[in-house]
Order: sequence, then structure tokens, then C-alpha cells
Amino acid sequence: MPEAETYEISPELIDAQTWCEPLEDYSAFKMNAVVDWVELRIKLQKPSNFDTVCKRMGIGFAKPLDKGLGGAATEFTLKIQDPTSWRSVRAQLERLTDDHPLAEPPEVIGIEVALDAYSKANDMAELHDMAKRFYRMSAYMVSGPRRAAGGFKGSGNPLATESDIARALQKGFNIYVGDRAAAEVLHIYVKTTDNGTKPLPVGQYRARMEITLRGEKLPFRSLEGWESHGMTGLSKYFKFRRLKQSLNPFVQEGLKGKAQIGEKKPRAHPDRHERFFPTSTVSDKALTDRAYDSLKRLTKKLGE
Repeated sequence: MPEAETYEISPELIDAQTWCEPLEDYSAFKMNAVVDWVELRIKLQKPSNFDTVCKRMGIGFAKPLDKGLGGAATEFTLKIQDPTSWRSVRAQLERLTDDHPLAEPPEVIGIEVALDAYSKANDMAELHDMAKRFYRMSAYMVSGPRRAAGGFKGSGNPLATESDIARALQKGFNIYVGDRAAAEVLHIYVKTTDNGTKPLPVGQYRARMEITLRGEKLPFRSLEGWESHGMTGLSKYFKFRRLKQSLNPFVQEGLKGKAQIGEKKPRAHPDRHERFFPTSTVSDKALTDRAYDSLKRLTKKLGE
């Protein structure tokens, strides 16, 4: 019987590949899912102005769609930030519709759902690693450009390698998959501020993965639809892969030259069997299950 093939691995190579070792249960993190915002389109029976809509509902901005003389309108789009439940969304609407009745039911035209991972040790390196994992190992990449950007003109950078992701996150950049105005957009970053400017306490820092849905990508256009169906219907956006633990270490090292390796897509294979994932990866059941459980808890919270 021929001897088993062996590899000599230098200590430097072993140190270099620790980035891809899977976390067995992610017990170093607390994970939570939230609705970041829900965007509505409303139509009133009689005209009102955006100032009244904002003050009554306690929101920062409402856009009139059919503004007439004096700035009054019957149709508005508006965002409700950080809703605690679907009941709270309706309560905000009722503060307006109590004496400004709707001509038709409100329409949901956008929603953003986020998965947050908090480091129990408040370790920024752990948060950077998790944010990198959210991008690199995601099994669902929406179509469109993939880039890191720092929020100022000319800061956009393509993501070609694992090092590109690490450098972008260390600079505080955001990773975007898809055009920002598209119907389906992924956004990954380490959240250290609120509303982009107000610093958060260190204990509230988290690695965040957001999915924004608009238009034809929305599974429901009515509040009733969202109320009746669980948020686990969005679980396809929060599934992950990991590298095989028995993988040839030289293959592991070579994969560092790729920024994204978890995506589900048709792939050519010598045996001509249909294949959607790289042979170097397997399902990261631990992380996927943690994400799914977070969505289940969010469903319960929104129904309260």
C-alpha cells in the first residue's frame, strides 16, 4: 500500500492560516436580529403637509408625492426607524390617521433587516473577523457591484482578496453588495456609531449584516403580510459556509487570494455533476443556525 501523502508546513504558514479556522459554536458572540427601518407609502383622504405627518408620527422626514399649492399633499413616503413591533408601527400611524384618515391601506415599499454579532469580550478584532466572515462566507450574494467604501467621494475600493476585506474593515469602511438604490442590497460593516455620527458605547459595538429589500424583492407589500409571516422567510440572506477542516493547507493559503468563497452559484466541475458551492467549503451550520434563531426571536418580538 502506498504511503499516505504528507505535507511539510512551516510555522509561518500555520500562523497565516488561522483566519480560516471555523468557530465551532460562536459562543464568543451574542447574536440578535432587528428591523432597522420599514418604509411606507400612505394616501390620505384629505391633503396635509409633511410637517404635520412628521410631528404626529414622531419621524424625521416624510416625502410628499403629489405636493400642490401650499405644499399640501395626500400621498407620502416615510420611514419608521427601529420599530419595536408591528403594533408599534400601527400605533405611530394611528397618531396621524386619528383625524387624517387613510384613503387606502398603507403600502410597505421597503424594509431593512439586520443581523448583529456582539463580542462578549468587547474585542474589536473579533468583530472585524465576524464582519469579514459575513462577507467572505455568505452563501447568498445579491447581484451587482461588490465594493468597500468610506462614505466620501473616491473612497470606493474593489474587493479582490481576503486582505482587501481586512484592510477595508480596519479603516472603518462599509462593504456593499449591489447598487445602493437597487431592490436588493447587502451591507456589511462594524457598527461603532449611531446614525453615522453619534459614538456608541464599546459594549454596543457589533458586526452587522443588513439586507435591504425594495420593490419586486419584497415578499409582502402590506403590513398584514409582514404580521402574518415570520422573519425566518428572509433566512436565505443569512446562510454561511466554512472551509473544510481537513483541507490541504496549501489550498487554504491559495484561497486567501479570493475575497468571496461561500456564494451559491453554478460551478463547472470535472465530473459534470451540478455543483453550486466550492469543494473546499461545507455548510457553516453553527453560524447559520445562530442567524436563524435570531430571526425567530425577531418574529416573536415583532408580534408582541
